[in-house]
Amino acid sequence: METFESRLDSLKSLTTEQRLSVLVDTFVLCTVSERNQVALELIAIALGSSVDARPRKSGLFTRFTGSEPRRDSHAAVADRALSELACRWSLLDEKLRHSTVSLAAGRWAEALAKVTPEYPDIARRSAIQLAEDCPEPGLAGVCARLLSDPEVSIAAAAGRALVAIAQAAGPSAASSAASIEPEVLHSMLEIGVHRCRGAAVAAMVLLTPLSVRGSGGLPGPLASWFLGEETEPHSALRKALRADRSAVSRERAWEWLKLARFAAASGERLKALRDLAEFEAFLRRWHLLASPARRREWRSLRAAGRAVTLPNEQSFARLSPASRRGLIALREAQGDGAEARAATIIAMLHDDEPWLRSAAARTAGPNELIDLCFDADARVACSATLAWSVVGELGHDGRLIARVGARTTPPRRRWLGKLARSPHARVRFIARDEQRSTDWLDPSCPGGRATAWAMLRSDRAGVLAQLRELIGSGDDESRTRAIVVARCLNLTAECEAALVAIVQDRPKTAQSVSLRVETASLDPNPRLLWRGRARATAVMALGELSSVHAMEALRASVSDDEPRVRANAVEALGRGLVTLSASNAPLAALTRDVIVELKRDDEHRARANALRALFAAARMGVAPATGSGGVGGVGGVGGLIELKPSVLGERESLEDVLAMLGDVRVMHRLAGTWLSARLVWGHSPSGAWTRLSDLTARLGELARGDADARVRARAGRCVAGLRSIDQTARTDQAQGERGE
Repeated sequence: METFESRLDSLKSLTTEQRLSVLVDTFVLCTVSERNQVALELIAIALGSSVDARPRKSGLFTRFTGSEPRRDSHAAVADRALSELACRWSLLDEKLRHSTVSLAAGRWAEALAKVTPEYPDIARRSAIQLAEDCPEPGLAGVCARLLSDPEVSIAAAAGRALVAIAQAAGPSAASSAASIEPEVLHSMLEIGVHRCRGAAVAAMVLLTPLSVRGSGGLPGPLASWFLGEETEPHSALRKALRADRSAVSRERAWEWLKLARFAAASGERLKALRDLAEFEAFLRRWHLLASPARRREWRSLRAAGRAVTLPNEQSFARLSPASRRGLIALREAQGDGAEARAATIIAMLHDDEPWLRSAAARTAGPNELIDLCFDADARVACSATLAWSVVGELGHDGRLIARVGARTTPPRRRWLGKLARSPHARVRFIARDEQRSTDWLDPSCPGGRATAWAMLRSDRAGVLAQLRELIGSGDDESRTRAIVVARCLNLTAECEAALVAIVQDRPKTAQSVSLRVETASLDPNPRLLWRGRARATAVMALGELSSVHAMEALRASVSDDEPRVRANAVEALGRGLVTLSASNAPLAALTRDVIVELKRDDEHRARANALRALFAAARMGVAPATGSGGVGGVGGVGGLIELKPSVLGERESLEDVLAMLGDVRVMHRLAGTWLSARLVWGHSPSGAWTRLSDLTARLGELARGDADARVRARAGRCVAGLRSIDQTARTDQAQGERGE
């Protein structure tokens, strides 16, 4: 019985051209299995193989591997065989197609070069199928022509094949992509005719960021059209961007969001993201937010009610670390509400990746940041503390500010106290720095002073009310700090009543005071120390005022049982003499007599301040109120005092200083050297030098042999100053005698 194989064997007696004609006529009439054998015969003719055409049991294609493929001597017959096979390609078995398509690689485009929409249906479908099986750049022209096919299914299939060819070219094969760009561009320009979305999708595939920028030169023809003036194909491209759901449209939507003409379409495409896998790929490219234009458009989507619905915290753990980082950045850039961002940050608090927790710290709010400030990783804790801290932030005017300043809430101060005990050194440093810089009641820190001034400018009445309340009813430490702040802000006059009340609030008995002082010296109690300091500071503040009430309070404080208060009262009264001498001479004289009472005070600071004030009174010409023992005239030109017998009197001036320098008590000798230093610097060298020499000699003895190192050092500096003054005086005297 004659079989199909025997019939094929009988064709060997024919010429190649005759065999080709018979095989082509037989192809459509055969069964599927017989059709595969005919296809192998056609491939053999196309490749010019001399091996027996029948398949062997050892394998379907073993016969094509036994010899080098060669072209038939009749090239036209071989090309015709390949063309006939290509036009019937869709009729072949899928396994056979995939196994044999590579045998004629590079020749398929030539075989299908003449296929147009006028060709038979089987030929058009076969051309498209072949383009999908073997996406060679040369087949792009065939697919582009078939986009205009009258049958919609074929045109759509041609569009898909064109996309496959564009994807096969890819960014890694720049030459292949460049070879199909003209075909894709032509398809885009003709899209108003064929209306096939595949051309637009293929254009999106080729319009990568690298091709749009131009790799090593000018952009290609497709990119030039894309960046050019608005045309109808641009509208079709936007429509395809909205409707297409492939990965390439998602990528281009994210890339083109910054372009004004594609921003709306890109937003709609991104809003269509639903699958977690799509979000995974999308969130990985969060770095594109570095573009200010893209970031602005991304935020505007929310304002326009077209915000992208990002994965919630339930899906957070299923994302990769890179996507989780992207989710944080996108939520922050999108301007999500505090609740949505907080949910994301809370989900990251226990993330295994430290760098992700650190990234969360840069976008978290204050409530979430405080949790990250206590992270076990030092880098995370430091990043969170830096973000949480308000020190060094830039204000609207570009200047460094402390944002909350004096209005730091008690809970925040408690957190700062805990962070100041953090195991991480950098966190401790930041917390302590903010404690100093945002405490407006700590004028010793520049940040605290700046904060106080900023508060005063913004709310003077409020700051003044707070200061009065603290001075009047606060604890002793708060009172002291509030008084210092009031002096720094020049608000002493506004707080006079509260200051006078503090000064007049004396301890009940002297015994309690002495006991408190002795106890503080042995075992300092902060509350006891602050108690005396608050009244002493108030006394110094009142010294800046010249009102009657202030002076009365100061004169009463001269007899206070607290040594620090007496010393400050004397110093304040001495400064007040300058103003009183010109405005109220009787009151100035009365004040001087009060100061005289303290020349022999047991407190070294009060004693030194009293003597200094008396020297100042003599310089201003303040006479005693009783009229006895007065001093007159004004001495001192260009310095504190001038030691003239006619002004001060040697016996009534330097004797008290010398007495202090010879006191058996160390602190009195130290106070005497302090006073001497302030009397000699700037001294005018035009007076009697007898007692001044005694002062120099006494200071020299202290500088050489005093038991206390502080006394020796300070006395040595005074001696050097006095010798300089003496040398200058002698030089001037010598020049005067010579008449120079």
